[in-house]
Amino acid sequence: MDPSFVSVMESVFSPRSVAIIGASNNPKKIGWCYANSLISLGFPRVYLVNRHEREVQGLPAYASILDIPDEVEQVVLITPAHDVLQTVEECGRKGIRVGIVHTSGFSELGAEGVALQEDLVRTARAAGMRLIGPNCLGVHCPSSRLSFDSSILLDLDGPVGLISHSGSLSMFLSRLLSSFGLNTGKLVSCGNDADLTATDFLEYFGEDPAIRMVVMYLEGVRNGRHFFEVARRVSARKPVIIWKGGATERGAQAASSHTGALAGSAEVWRAVCKQAGVTLVGSTESLMDAATAFWTTRLPRGRRVAIVSGLGGMGVSLADACIEAGLELAQLSPTTHQALSQSVPGVGTSLGNPVDLGLWSRFHPDLYSVALKAIDQDPGVDAMLVVTTVTWVGDYTRPIFVAMPKVRKPVVASVLGTMEGFQARVPHFFAARVAPFFDTKRAARAIAWLYEYGAFLRRTGNTSQAEGFVGSRL
Repeated sequence: MDPSFVSVMESVFSPRSVAIIGASNNPKKIGWCYANSLISLGFPRVYLVNRHEREVQGLPAYASILDIPDEVEQVVLITPAHDVLQTVEECGRKGIRVGIVHTSGFSELGAEGVALQEDLVRTARAAGMRLIGPNCLGVHCPSSRLSFDSSILLDLDGPVGLISHSGSLSMFLSRLLSSFGLNTGKLVSCGNDADLTATDFLEYFGEDPAIRMVVMYLEGVRNGRHFFEVARRVSARKPVIIWKGGATERGAQAASSHTGALAGSAEVWRAVCKQAGVTLVGSTESLMDAATAFWTTRLPRGRRVAIVSGLGGMGVSLADACIEAGLELAQLSPTTHQALSQSVPGVGTSLGNPVDLGLWSRFHPDLYSVALKAIDQDPGVDAMLVVTTVTWVGDYTRPIFVAMPKVRKPVVASVLGTMEGFQARVPHFFAARVAPFFDTKRAARAIAWLYEYGAFLRRTGNTSQAEGFVGSRL
């Protein structure tokens, strides 16, 4: 990457000092939230600007950015839209490198707002500044003690890079990811993408060794060709998951009024993401499922899946789910059948695919471990899908965890039971390199995503990356 671009990004995520123009003593104002966040998180050099107050939240307040006696590297602008251009000019005279424009009222409002936004970018460039936004929340970076929201705990640093056109959604997704142990190392809410864009941050995260997986919520891109080229390069190094808003005509209209985004057709997005190796999702649920899969397990070499279940009906349901997801049911080899038959009783069970362990598994849960280790040796199997339960009947997850140190192929689990029981065991599944899901179709879809990403890596000459991938957390 261009060293000057890297330098700008360092000023975004690791500034030595931050000024907040529009800081407030009123807890009901966003200027209070920004200031309170940096102060409470212990960011070392915070300067507050309020033309009507001498003191804000216990710190001295300056009437103008030009009154601050020290150097300022980054500024947050919380001012009316009609004042932003003049404020940016003053920030340029102060030598500030990066501005986060929280203010809305630009391209999302139509032609007049578009013109004002273009003037804003020209003013910033003339002042030697780069901008995030407008209409955004800004940056969260635990390693720098930098955040627009102190409730996103800074001790939960992690290898997920999160980029979002929506500010509120960025906070929600960060908390949701963290609830599953997928912590955010860098987050940016970039709003209207007037200057620095989501594509720019994707490019930077692609080169950042601390970021192992990139998650994005996008409502559109300004330059489709550039986005495709960057996404393809980054996907060759690490998984990229995109939740695309504005997939329908009405959704695209909503995106335009939200951030002024050019949404593009759903068909084009699907084609672009497939060619770029990007996993495209359409909901919070599917975004979390994809992140869980890439966080946890290996990439299958092919589509052939073996199903292991103690409940015959669930095995059948998973078989349907696999076919619907574009996967294939593996044909187990005679050697595998023989290995299974030595431990699995011949009554009330089935050694086809799905492998049905029947009620025997209730009294002999170690049969799960036996089955997984036997199937792992079958060259005709690329991945395994196991049905397990966490219910009043019992907890049958432990035999899976016991088997995993000796299993090399990807294993995904469809877990039956209560949500409380499921969530309590998620860390154990992660530790065992098993991706857990609370639904059969979601589990099958996860294997399909893993396969498609591995196929992209091999197709683009990154075979060693595909073979060596053991989960983004590792």
